[in-house]
Amino acid sequence: MNRYALTFTIKPGCEPEVSRVLSSYGRPDAGRGPGGPPLLRRTSVFMTGNRVIRVMDIDGTIGEAMLHIAKQPQVKAVEEALDRYLDGDWIGS
Repeated sequence: MNRYALTFTIKPGCEPEVSRVLSSYGRPDAGRGPGGPPLLRRTSVFMTGNRVIRVMDIDGTIGEAMLHIAKQPQVKAVEEALDRYLDGDWIGS
């Protein structure tokens, strides 16, 4: 299992709106890894200050996980809702 975190900042003063969007976020489907176990073991999205953080524990590669997540309608909806609040600064690790 591997753990990854993606972070991005939001514009100052948008925290209440972003919190509302994140609170409506549905659980993504775990999918299946190459050997059959769930691809996503655990995923969390939360906000601290003006930074939103997505943490994922995965079996497989980060590429497989990101492709899987990107196909899910609930994830697309949240990302689209958050676009207007992003300040353009992001860090992936």
